[in-house]
Amino acid sequence: MIGFDAPYFLLALALLYWIYKRGFSTLLLPFSPISWLGDGKVNRSWKLSCVRYSEFIFYGSLVLGLSEPYISVKRDSIKTEGIDLSITLDLSASMQAADFKPNRLEAMKTLVNEYLEDTRGNRTCVVVFSGQVYLHYPFSFNKNALQKAISSIHFQTFEHNRAGGTHIGDAILFSQEELSRLKAEGREQAIVLITDGENTGGLDPILAAKLALENGIHLYIIGMASADLIPVFEPDGDPYIGSDGKQLVTSLKDESLQAIADAAGGMYYRAKEGQSLKSILSEINALEKKPLEVSQVKEKISLNLVVTFIIFFSFCCYYLGASFWIRRPVR
Repeated sequence: MIGFDAPYFLLALALLYWIYKRGFSTLLLPFSPISWLGDGKVNRSWKLSCVRYSEFIFYGSLVLGLSEPYISVKRDSIKTEGIDLSITLDLSASMQAADFKPNRLEAMKTLVNEYLEDTRGNRTCVVVFSGQVYLHYPFSFNKNALQKAISSIHFQTFEHNRAGGTHIGDAILFSQEELSRLKAEGREQAIVLITDGENTGGLDPILAAKLALENGIHLYIIGMASADLIPVFEPDGDPYIGSDGKQLVTSLKDESLQAIADAAGGMYYRAKEGQSLKSILSEINALEKKPLEVSQVKEKISLNLVVTFIIFFSFCCYYLGASFWIRRPVR
């Protein structure tokens, strides 16, 4: 089945067709070399039609390219072994600190995408939080789609003046709720929470961690910061000013995050510069993986490459035809 990610661009096809039918087709090339005209006795009506059709196809293909076409392919049933995993990411303002290069946020995105690259079979969602929590990408087996979702995260994902803070307890509870909707018999579930700071509000994270333990959900917390005080800057390089009117400085206290992990019977790690998430989360790969049958899996295959070829081919036909077949007066 053919679909479009930006179908509103298709409206331009109707306008293009109307212009074509009205006969207002305008060639891209205003002149052509006289030497290619011959003696002028050749019937050029079919050649003119070819040029005009090539022109229409060229512009039509440009419109199709803007609409981002794809083919949706359904597979009736697949079986995969893995776990259900919520990757829960801290997007608070302090993630702009530069003790990881270029900053904590970008380093976190790189590490998570590296981990996703080397895993398969896990049904994974992406949750982001600051002073608020929301589902950034729903559960999926599609590694490429998940990596694109991770890459799309940026500092402005949250309005930090209104949704500032680090509500770890809310994030753990929200992730549990997402996992509980897909609970499958005997299938392990886990939360990987990456943060750089202490809880600043919302639900008590110890209570949320205990609830995760009761529900049989594994909790892995990764502290992504150094113990030193690090100043925080805006993406444009200006100092980030907190609610107290001073530049925000941040550091990581392992004790609070360790206590949350202990309450859930989970594990706490501190990430270090250059350390891969794959090595930190080796225990997740050791969890027992259960087969899961998934019905009617949808996969989107982009048609952009095909459209690009059509654009190039139609332009070549248009260019050559307009240059060699269409007589233009010399001015």
